[in-house]
Amino acid sequence: MKSNFKKQTWSINTKGTPTIIKNCSKCGKQCEFINSGNFRVNANHKMLDVWLIYQCKKCNTTWNMEILSRTNAKSIDETSYKMFLENNKDLAEKYAFDINTLSKNKAVVDFSSVSYQIQEDITNSILAEEGLEVTIQCKFQIDVRLDKIISEKLNISREEVKKMCQNGLILSDSNNNIGKVKVKDGITFQILGNAIADKIDNSSQLEEYNTLAVNH
Repeated sequence: MKSNFKKQTWSINTKGTPTIIKNCSKCGKQCEFINSGNFRVNANHKMLDVWLIYQCKKCNTTWNMEILSRTNAKSIDETSYKMFLENNKDLAEKYAFDINTLSKNKAVVDFSSVSYQIQEDITNSILAEEGLEVTIQCKFQIDVRLDKIISEKLNISREEVKKMCQNGLILSDSNNNIGKVKVKDGITFQILGNAIADKIDNSSQLEEYNTLAVNH
């Protein structure tokens, strides 16, 4: 990628947490289970077990997602232990998005309940005068591809984003595979300054949250 581009951060703020799709014993079919925001903590002598409680969206049947299992209580810092006991909402949100925890529990995740907002303005003058190097800041990994974020932020189609990548007008470590890259914190790409100056809406900051559509 090129150097001396104007640096900018696009912050992706999420609203809501993913649901889990699993069989509900009461409903007798596959159902959405939502994050209750509550933890179940079981301390047995020196060992600690912690679960994040999910509830069936239809009947409130619960399912516990394992966070810690047979863990030595001394290995858990006092702050984290207190957060589990107090059902800290930020901690519950963190684990609801945590890929390792979800994978460990073999959870089938549905991101359609999660919406997002991209924050940071782009102006025509910036793009007309010089290139732009963008770093994505995203607290949680979400199930949306980078080309979708770029198309929404720049008010152009995903097909136009693809063509710009092929023509070297958008540069990234993934080169022409930007359409296959999922958004995650720290991803960086560059946009050539004169490439889309006439296509940018100066009021492009999105004020509404966008839903993670099925075709993401």
